[in-house]
Amino acid sequence: CKKWSSGFVQITRMFKVDSAGKITQVAVPKQDLTGVQQAKEWSQLFPSLREFLSLTGIFINDAALVTALWRLVRAAWERASVDLPAIEELVVSYLLPMVSLGPPSPNLNEVVWDLLQQFSLSQRYAIYAKWHHEYDTAFPLPAVKSMLVKTVG
Repeated sequence: CKKWSSGFVQITRMFKVDSAGKITQVAVPKQDLTGVQQAKEWSQLFPSLREFLSLTGIFINDAALVTALWRLVRAAWERASVDLPAIEELVVSYLLPMVSLGPPSPNLNEVVWDLLQQFSLSQRYAIYAKWHHEYDTAFPLPAVKSMLVKTVG
């Protein structure tokens, strides 16, 4: 679903949902990641992660890479003292949708919980509510939701 080469990430498969609910596959152009600064200190890690995720979006369908991103966000929080609201933004906007769209992975689930348990109970439920809201607003989560409802129902 993706190719890595010399600073470029190309997502070769993406889906679009039309107004009738029909899902079609569309091509996605290459994303130039050569401008993303390599983090050399823990304090530089979070800004680099944020920039990387803003360029790639939620379309990373590799459980190992998604797991690594979750671990890096946790490390940025622990070692660089990144505040929880900034972490929450990445979790809700990028990381949880990646988990929703990706293949199941017990290892990933453990890493997700390892970070989410750092939030208070009320913060976690607020994150879950925002994540649930993403299914109604973010692309392509409505398509995933409609496919699941058709499959299960």
